[in-house]
Amino acid sequence: MIDPRGGDRQYVTYAQIPPAVISATVALEDKSFFTNPGYDMVGISRALISNLRANPIQGGSSITQQLVKNTLIPIEQRALRSYDRKAREILLAAEITRQYSKEQILEWYLNTNFYGNLAYGIDAAALVYFDKHAPICRWPSPPC
Repeated sequence: MIDPRGGDRQYVTYAQIPPAVISATVALEDKSFFTNPGYDMVGISRALISNLRANPIQGGSSITQQLVKNTLIPIEQRALRSYDRKAREILLAAEITRQYSKEQILEWYLNTNFYGNLAYGIDAAALVYFDKHAPICRWPSPPC
């Protein structure tokens, strides 16, 4: 598949994603992903307090908020640091979480997230960094 942002990559379904990739992503990006309502109030509060104290910027966005920012928020607004944009992100993330499964959200995230060096999605990242496609689990074979 040719990605509209440039490049050739393969879409990987949730069932094909190795459990280690899922676990690592959730551990690094959003520990409460499987239980939160699309946003993490503790993370948001921590980032807000840091911002109000003029400390270095901290990430407070959930996986779902990152998905919203990178796919639903217009490109020209993504880099803006505004409370209005953040509130819109939170509302959209909550609505997406209400309408879709966590597995579907994580599948979309892992196929659209930017991994550096023009790599969008885990398959593109595997090609850029390891010169091979992302490992694919084939069900109902043994877990990979």
